[in-house]
Amino acid sequence: MFLALFKQKPGGDVEEISTQEYARQPIEFDSGGHNTAQIAFPAALSDWGRLDIVRVLSDLKGGTTALSGAINPPCLCYTGDNIIIPVGGLSISDCGLTTPNQQETSEQTPYQLSTADDLTPGNAVYIRSDGRLALACASLTSTEANAVGLAISQSPAGTPAIYSSDGFVTRQDWVVVIGSTYLEVGKDYFLSQEPGKLTTEVPISGFSLKIGKAVYPDTLDIELNQLIELS
Repeated sequence: MFLALFKQKPGGDVEEISTQEYARQPIEFDSGGHNTAQIAFPAALSDWGRLDIVRVLSDLKGGTTALSGAINPPCLCYTGDNIIIPVGGLSISDCGLTTPNQQETSEQTPYQLSTADDLTPGNAVYIRSDGRLALACASLTSTEANAVGLAISQSPAGTPAIYSSDGFVTRQDWVVVIGSTYLEVGKDYFLSQEPGKLTTEVPISGFSLKIGKAVYPDTLDIELNQLIELS
């Protein structure tokens, strides 16, 4: 993954200040944003107060996604190989994520549907018969237990929501996990019997569906398995 940093000059022109390959670090803030103190080239940002434009350059087919609008304090968005995780304080529309980026060829493609439930990043979701997202649950019907991925956006019911069926989901506080607010690295996480929530305990009734594996205390790698009906 490559990050190109820009700042806007007083006259409105955009000046590129740094471009480099970026190795993702485990220390993250604001649902995927990186405080500039944690990046490898903080000196490049030392003379200005806010990040006006961030452009994320994919290393696959040269796809690009631009985030416009002031981000204060300065921070970076990372893609987890092409999934945009909105920085805290920005809405989906602020990030220009109204539709999936058709230029990207990665399997980690974000999808957008209207949601029937309030969603927070990390919630397991399924698609209802009316085409809307809702919170998945392992104790209900096979349809409701058949999660298609995890929510990426914070989305109230009745609004567009972004979810992904592959890739990484990062959040600072994993309140969507039963019994914990952080992930246990290396552990598998399953759909729980509480709507939208995850658990490390394999259900003993209803349905079993592995959602993914924790790769950092704040990051889950989505690895959806086949839904299994339990006796």
